[in-house]
Amino acid sequence: MLILAIFVTRLRIDLRLDHLYVIHPGELRFALDDGITALPAMEIPTLAGTAA
Repeated sequence: MLILAIFVTRLRIDLRLDHLYVIHPGELRFALDDGITALPAMEIPTLAGTAA
């Protein structure tokens, strides 16, 4: 899990993203790191209002 967190953090920095969402099939939303959120697929519609 640590390797994944490092990879995702690096991806966010390299792409200069303010926030990164990692979509997963589970039911819970949780933080992976600062600016990175694991988001259940069923919550994707809630992201519509967060696009810049």
